[in-house]
Amino acid sequence: MQYRPEIDGLRAIAVVPVILFHTGLGLMPGGFVGVDVFFVISGYLITAIILNDLARDRFSIVNFYERRVRRIAPALLVVCIACLPFAALWMLPSELDDFGKDLFHSLLMVSNFELWDNTGYFSPSTELKPLLHTWSLSVEEQFYLVFPVLLWMVRKQTRQVIFRIVAVLALISLFLAWPVSRVDPVANFYLPFTRFWELAAGALLAIGGIPTRYSERTRSALGLAGLILIVGSCLFLTSELKWPGPVTLAPVVGTLLVIAFAGPGNLAGRLLSLRPLVAIGLISYSLYLWHQPVFAFARLRSMDMLPGWSYGLLVALVFALAIASYFLVEQPFRKPQVGRRLVFSLSGSLAAVLVVLGIVTTNAQGFPGRDPVLTAMGEPSLGIGKICNGEVRPDVCTIGQGPEMAVWGDSLAMHLVDGLAASMHDTPSDQGEGLVQLHKNSCAFPTGIAPIPLNDSASWPLDCIRHNEAVKAYLAKTPSLRTVVLGSQYLTYLRSDRRVMTAQGQAMRTDYGRMLAEVEATADWLRSIGLRPVFMAPPPRDGRDIGRCVVRSVMLDVADTPCMMERDEQRAHDALVERLMADVSKRFPVVSLENYLCDEKSCRVVDGGVSLFLDDEHFSHLGSIHLGKTLDLYDALTDAAQHGCEAGVKVGEPKGICQLKPTHPVAVVQPGRSSGLISAP
Repeated sequence: MQYRPEIDGLRAIAVVPVILFHTGLGLMPGGFVGVDVFFVISGYLITAIILNDLARDRFSIVNFYERRVRRIAPALLVVCIACLPFAALWMLPSELDDFGKDLFHSLLMVSNFELWDNTGYFSPSTELKPLLHTWSLSVEEQFYLVFPVLLWMVRKQTRQVIFRIVAVLALISLFLAWPVSRVDPVANFYLPFTRFWELAAGALLAIGGIPTRYSERTRSALGLAGLILIVGSCLFLTSELKWPGPVTLAPVVGTLLVIAFAGPGNLAGRLLSLRPLVAIGLISYSLYLWHQPVFAFARLRSMDMLPGWSYGLLVALVFALAIASYFLVEQPFRKPQVGRRLVFSLSGSLAAVLVVLGIVTTNAQGFPGRDPVLTAMGEPSLGIGKICNGEVRPDVCTIGQGPEMAVWGDSLAMHLVDGLAASMHDTPSDQGEGLVQLHKNSCAFPTGIAPIPLNDSASWPLDCIRHNEAVKAYLAKTPSLRTVVLGSQYLTYLRSDRRVMTAQGQAMRTDYGRMLAEVEATADWLRSIGLRPVFMAPPPRDGRDIGRCVVRSVMLDVADTPCMMERDEQRAHDALVERLMADVSKRFPVVSLENYLCDEKSCRVVDGGVSLFLDDEHFSHLGSIHLGKTLDLYDALTDAAQHGCEAGVKVGEPKGICQLKPTHPVAVVQPGRSSGLISAP
């Protein structure tokens, strides 16, 4: 097959946007489409090579996979080995657990399935996963397992018949992506069944052959149009789109046009054949392999607080590593002097060792025994248990007999339960106390509206609304209940870039007035059946993963001062929610931690030597217990629901914002050296 420098230039156009996208600086909002460009290129080149070998009657499955191992395995193994010491030094147990999973799934070429299955509510940020990007390699390798065999099986058919067979399979995959994107967007993104059509698109071009009937002027225009489609997709598409989907046709068609029509005789071909682009294209595989680990470990070491300018240095490091990897690893293993037996034995043995290491690491759950303090600090506040999420189960989700208090809302209702339980009397059944946990992650309590998640099924909002109707039915028929604590993070209902769904199934843009009305309608309904509602305002937030910041400061033995929230940033982040709470407090009691945790300059995230947060907004298990005991949370919420927060209000409809104060002496430790933290309140 004749070498085409413009295809290497096209590889550069694919890999650079991916790198810029993963900096998180917004430089290339649609840079993720570079992966789609790579899929089309791979489908084209692999099919062209196989067809050429079949035509000469020299195709061999063993030879094909030998070429794939030479191309992919050495550099991938080097990158995985290089990750090991940094993972051991800088990863928390939960992160190391996930790294172990990513490691062995990557080398078994099924990391796309692992990411699909492991994208949970409390999953760590994907920006901190060094091997996240190997999902696309897995998709390609799964394609290579099936497609060469298919071509070999139909080798005696005409090109037209082969073209039709592949075209039918590609169309099935393409049309499958649309319903799957609604039912399970994560599966749609990661799984090979909805990605096959992109690789098959390149294969169809190779099977049909490069069109020759067009004039050079037309070829030039089409090649340039393809380049514009790719670059435009990188600049203007966003990650909020259902992907892959109909809009994915833009970069895919653009790539096909470039491969088919860009050449030395036209502008697109000459642009892509520029030496700098060709040089980047030659090292594009190594660039792709190195960029995510470099970015992820830099974020881990800096407690995810990298200044924007530092990415220039990191990108330079990525290029240096890629150049070294290309010349010292990729090129030597592609030479025939390195025999097949050595390639297979060396790659196989190293991969086996790393797979075993990954399995051992994840089976050991990231070796939490290395530091019990870190493990305790990173324990989520799940309340009574995961079983309560989305289930109305008073038989197992109740503390005490005949619960007097219900906790209703999303995960920011759930994270109150540990603190409420810790602040109850020792014998709740004797004191008439007790609580029931009624929550669904991401689903607040209003029954007339639900958020539309970016990465969940189209039926999820209606599931949320049905859950809240089931909660209402339980509340209405439970005579022991007196108080209902309402908790939510609210932001997914209020942000202007999100959508919500009504109980009638109508999707609409978020609307502050509608949300306020639905929140108050829920509280009014509670009063109408004789229950006392009280709102627990979300804790102060500034959008950063504060909990991970504090825990990592302990692990790295560095000052945790950067983890504190600047008051101005916290107010800007929470402005809509604070407005909502202020409006709600005109009619209903709202309990807030703001005055307790914040002064005019900052909000602390460590209290009494205890790290309060798990992540960007949830309390940790220990943090919830500490705040519950320190602030007598159960009694505080009960009193607020009964008497309100305004001075002198004892009758009528309690209302106002209650600022909690400690009822038990606590030595408040301002964030400083991490060694001041303790593992239990």
